[in-house]
Amino acid sequence: MKLDAIKATNIELTEAIRAAVEQEIAGLDVLTERFGEAASAHVEVGKTTRHHQKGDLFRAEINLKIPGKLLRAEAEEEDLYVAVNRAGGELRRQLKEEKERRIDQRR
Repeated sequence: MKLDAIKATNIELTEAIRAAVEQEIAGLDVLTERFGEAASAHVEVGKTTRHHQKGDLFRAEINLKIPGKLLRAEAEEEDLYVAVNRAGGELRRQLKEEKERRIDQRR
């Protein structure tokens, strides 16, 4: 799977954020290896707004394009790294469901 782009909204894209996103995407490689280079991911991370009353709220969105489908996961948390992990977990769940659906169709 290839990582098309990492976009940062209302924050600076640091090496630590880039490494966390790449690590989460690398964890999805096991589930997308059957698609090869046909699977591609686009990731957007950042703050939802610049003016929250009770602290910052971070958002992570991962769009994963596989042949015949677009899977999308989004998470909002007070910690950016937790949001990235939660979005990755949601995408992992969707990939497993897609695999089961394709197996059921063959039967």
